[in-house]
Amino acid sequence: MRERSSKNVNTTGLTSLDRLGRDTRIERIDNEGRVDRGGDGLWAYTVDGFCNGDFGCHIIHESTVADLLRAVKNIRPCRCLACDTGLADQARIAKQ
Repeated sequence: MRERSSKNVNTTGLTSLDRLGRDTRIERIDNEGRVDRGGDGLWAYTVDGFCNGDFGCHIIHESTVADLLRAVKNIRPCRCLACDTGLADQARIAKQ
């Protein structure tokens, strides 16, 4: 179940991504280091009910802040089995 935390989800330390940290479609943003220095770039994980519209997956991986900001514009609603199950679980928990 991928749901949004109530805190800022921007764990990168990059203030340029704070706006994305407030996007309710994003569960978490991680910084695995600069690609040009051997790192693995920036990762954004979508909450249940949304995916990367370009690929249909729930993760966006980019090398730069500019590329991540551009890629997030392609987040779309998702009705895959994993999202439907996660949303149903969230609804069931909310009723308790």
